[in-house]
Amino acid sequence: MGNIRQDSIKNIAHDLLDAYPKEFKKDDFQHNKFKVAELTDVKSIVSRNRIAGYITRILSPRQRKTIGVFDDEQSDI
Repeated sequence: MGNIRQDSIKNIAHDLLDAYPKEFKKDDFQHNKFKVAELTDVKSIVSRNRIAGYITRILSPRQRKTIGVFDDEQSDI
């Protein structure tokens, strides 16, 4: 199961990415956290961190590996 984020967090993150696409880095949460603080007027540290974490997650999706029946070794069936 994954994290469930509020729509306000998602909306702010998507708005920031649309307005400032080159300001955020792919794998650097700390940099994104400071950019969110700089570009918005969010007063809550928790909200700032959640927005920055969501932006970091959007920019660097995890690599998913298929496990099980669809492995190459078992495709000989």
